[in-house]
Amino acid sequence: MKRILCVVLFLIVPLCSTAFGYGEWVNWTEKVLRKFPEITIIDEERDPILVGLRNPLSPIGKPMSVESRIFQEIRKYSQREIKWQHTGEIWAVGLLPVETTPKSLTGQYRPVQAGASTGHINLDGTVSVTAGTVGATIMIPDQGPGWLSNNHIFANSNDAQNGDPIVQPGAYDIPGCWPDNGNGGNGCPLTLLKKQLKKKIRGWFPRQEVNCLDYQIGTLYKFIPISWEGSGYSNVGDWALAIPLNQDLIKPETLITDNRCSLTHRPVPMEKTWKVGRTSEYTEGVVAGITATVRVNYGSGKYAILVQQWYVEKPGFVKGGDSGSVIYEAGPAATGIVIWGSDTMGGGGWFYYAREQLGFELWPNE
Repeated sequence: MKRILCVVLFLIVPLCSTAFGYGEWVNWTEKVLRKFPEITIIDEERDPILVGLRNPLSPIGKPMSVESRIFQEIRKYSQREIKWQHTGEIWAVGLLPVETTPKSLTGQYRPVQAGASTGHINLDGTVSVTAGTVGATIMIPDQGPGWLSNNHIFANSNDAQNGDPIVQPGAYDIPGCWPDNGNGGNGCPLTLLKKQLKKKIRGWFPRQEVNCLDYQIGTLYKFIPISWEGSGYSNVGDWALAIPLNQDLIKPETLITDNRCSLTHRPVPMEKTWKVGRTSEYTEGVVAGITATVRVNYGSGKYAILVQQWYVEKPGFVKGGDSGSVIYEAGPAATGIVIWGSDTMGGGGWFYYAREQLGFELWPNE
């Protein structure tokens, strides 16, 4: 009996641990992705199989091209046809160049609502995260209301500690808080940001001093560490929770749509979806797949392998600054969280996995 139990555990535990971001790869798509750094995405559930490449496709018939070598490797696992696609580099959306339009949700919102700009700053007021999106207002057992977003937005890609400040808007959107963002910022100092005097027609006038911590709305509560490529581990997501400084800062409705995060189910392929994000505001798309394996660039030479990923093949569905946005389908039901994007597509992890890993509850449907 003990021997049977050991065999069962041996078979089940690696599968479960991979599904929740702690195990080694078990799927052939992940194995192929790790072998060929040119690959950005593989979705074996598509017919033909979708294979995305960082660089433009090779000329037809070129011997031993990247595609030829990848084709031969995939043939070890599947005999189905392949659809090649040039995706360009796939980035964590918070690492893409941040854009701002007249409709971008970059203002200061009190109380704070999902869809608004947000991000992590250090305890000394210095900054390293530009801006992302408050994904949803949720409930944390034995704690109370909180906010959901990405690890790379709330926890600075593993480099933060629980208790670190969370600001709204994100540092990039606080005038004078981020260097080279076009609004006069030159980075937060250890204390107040010292501004240079600006010459006016009527004389010299000091510019307003900025303390980024004045925009703090809460603190980092919990995050799931990202496993980097090379560790032998994969991830199902990139997410974190923050809690407010006080309950008056909480408003459960999402900006523009007034959605509450009170219903959820798994993402459904070929279903209409929508999201509200800091940069592109309200956008719609169609879920093209939900089980993709993706290589995501987190900057500074760091890559992560993400599995069980949903994605939308529509340029502009997500843009830099939309990281953390929650996607909704009919219900409205929260089905996924935006993590990554490229020039041709955007995607992320299932809302289900975020809830399982972080242990939060949905907002009561009053």
